[in-house]
Amino acid sequence: MSRPSPTPEAVASVIDAIPHGRRNAISRRMLAGAVHLSDRHVRACIEAARNDGVLIISDQDAGGYYIATDPAEIRAQYRIDRARALAILKRLKPMRQYLKERGEPL
Repeated sequence: MSRPSPTPEAVASVIDAIPHGRRNAISRRMLAGAVHLSDRHVRACIEAARNDGVLIISDQDAGGYYIATDPAEIRAQYRIDRARALAILKRLKPMRQYLKERGEPL
């Protein structure tokens, strides 16, 4: 199944529906209902918004998503995302080596 391609309008509506502050977090299910989009589409919109610089935090303990303004919360999310990115890069290394050894394109 292909990933939904969010329109700028859909991304804006998701951003507008995400509250500011941890105590106001909204679940993805509630967010999808509020903006009348599928869960997959909401996730794609959140990713697009994050890539555009919107500081959307995902916190299960808080109950969902919120836009952060607290440096400590932003730092915590940064560390989580950085660790995840490094783990993915580490996982890619043997694949890259395998393909390189066989003269396969990446």
